Amino acid sequence: MRRPTTPAARLKKTALADALRIGLVEEIQNLLGAEAIEDLDFEALETAVRDRSMQIAARALEQRFNRDTSDAVSGAQHPCACGQMARYVDRRSKCFQTILGELTLERAYYHCAACQSGFCPRDRALGLDGSLSPGVIRMIGVVGAAVSFEEGSGLLKELAGLQVVAKTVERTAESLGAEVAGAESLPLAPGQIATSASDSCYSCQIMYYGSYIPGPVQQAEVVYAGAAPEIAAGVTQINFRVPNTRTPFSSH
Repeated sequence: MRRPTTPAARLKKTALADALRIGLVEEIQNLLGAEAIEDLDFEALETAVRDRSMQIAARALEQRFNRDTSDAVSGAQHPCACGQMARYVDRRSKCFQTILGELTLERAYYHCAACQSGFCPRDRALGLDGSLSPGVIRMIGVVGAAVSFEEGSGLLKELAGLQVVAKTVERTAESLGAEVAGAESLPLAPGQIATSASDSCYSCQIMYYGSYIPGPVQQAEVVYAGAAPEIAAGVTQINFRVPNTRTPFSSH
């Protein structure tokens, strides 16, 4: 359930919205200049407005986040993943790649003496894994499953104005693929036999010597079920072995 918004919170939201609106209006006026509308390069203009709008929003968000130091006070403790309590050390800055562009955020840093690890609780709360925001990770997952990593890097730059190198696209897409493959509960294990639709083998088309055999498969053995890194990140590959119980046919 969403917590009720306090008057102070509503005032802060209004102030932030007003600041963004004023900043954007001023930037658009500067970009338009005194030229007649018909003389403008509209494609260049809309790209410039998009990029500048993102920059203004990024700075506003960065300033708002960094003003909030409620994630720690001197002497504070926070539960560590190992089960012990970690101690607050100081505030640390880190640059994150987001849909709005780069944000340098200051977060409270905790260190656990028991397991000798450190972490920033705010990163976990915001879903900031590594140096990429959740929105950027989602975009990488989309392009990584559709095109090559090099092409995906180019698409992110062309369509979203994001500078993400191909190697980062590759690592992130493969990590997402591994998570999907590990999280999915496959209906059939390798070697398990599906004998009816109730066993999660609903229907498929089998190509046999260039022809399709339509209709449900009554018995199919799963010989492999898992990730398909050679196809695309995030794809689960399932290979069946189907008995040859029908006569091949070809359409005319």
